[in-house]
Amino acid sequence: MTKHQAARPLGCRSCCIDRTGKRPKAAFEWESLEHYSEAEYANALEGYPLPVLQRAYASFTDKLNRATSGELSFGDGHRFDVTHIRATQDILELKWANNPPQAKGRTMLWLRIYFTEPARAPRLLLKIRMQLKGVDDKNVQTQIALDAQRDFDAWIESQQSGK
Repeated sequence: MTKHQAARPLGCRSCCIDRTGKRPKAAFEWESLEHYSEAEYANALEGYPLPVLQRAYASFTDKLNRATSGELSFGDGHRFDVTHIRATQDILELKWANNPPQAKGRTMLWLRIYFTEPARAPRLLLKIRMQLKGVDDKNVQTQIALDAQRDFDAWIESQQSGK
């Protein structure tokens, strides 16, 4: 495993204000690796009423936009937007849910984007994998994060070799 190829402290871009106390000088930009796909999310939302889809899309898009401005919060637990996946060196998890965890009797959709902030690309937020998380998906979540770390390590190698 390539050691610590993400900017430090972890979350210093997407959660810039929270982590450093400063606003970024310019907006960060999202880029996606080939393994990143929104198809799983779109398939999971199939059949929901249009107003529900519109609210979900608006809320999720807002969170992605706030990441480019460094406005997300960093920490463990459902109250924070971004956390570090401790099974990995460099992978962060952006969390979004359609309802708070304590909402009873509602369909829960938990979307996770596994991403990183490459040290050698100072304006980049790199989307690597996406997961629609279920209630008991902790092992699956860890495996996807480990896959994301391997994808990031391969991306680093391709950048260094000029591919």
